[in-house]
Amino acid sequence: MNRRKLISEAVFISSIQQLYLQDIRMKLDQFLKWKTFVESGGQAKHLINSGLVFVNGNKETRRGRKLIHGDLISFGNIQHIFSEGDTKP
Repeated sequence: MNRRKLISEAVFISSIQQLYLQDIRMKLDQFLKWKTFVESGGQAKHLINSGLVFVNGNKETRRGRKLIHGDLISFGNIQHIFSEGDTKP
């Protein structure tokens, strides 16, 4: 295989991976349960509705808020960046 074709395939694969990462989504309340920051959906709802959860530095009170790759979720002294590893298998 020639060098130009290898480079072209590597760029294509990299582009597909970027698209995949950009398409990863999860609701905020699901994320809090998935990462075991809360034990139940009710606890997630209460935490979010109390105004203590921030996404990318902004107070977030919508538990259905869709998180995307790179979002910073914080509450109390906990901070977590939503990424590929946070999705369900």
